[in-house]
Amino acid sequence: MTHEEIAEQLDYCGALLDVRNMQNCAFVSLTLTNKSFDTLWPLFCEVLSCPAFPEHEFQLMQHTLKQSIRLREERVSYWARRRFY
Repeated sequence: MTHEEIAEQLDYCGALLDVRNMQNCAFVSLTLTNKSFDTLWPLFCEVLSCPAFPEHEFQLMQHTLKQSIRLREERVSYWARRRFY
């Protein structure tokens, strides 16, 4: 399934897939109604167990993250936080 198809399915069922990451861990949560559980639970399991990363999307995300890191490293607050925490 493509990310568009997954988003469409989630949107159709009124569900929310949330991904958060920290320095040492990541969290994935699925918020949905009881009515859509049987439809979305297999999709959620597939997303977690068989992730797919199309090359062009991966490269775009990689470029965006590199730019974000470069900008963050230009800030004095970033270096102060790294030094003292």
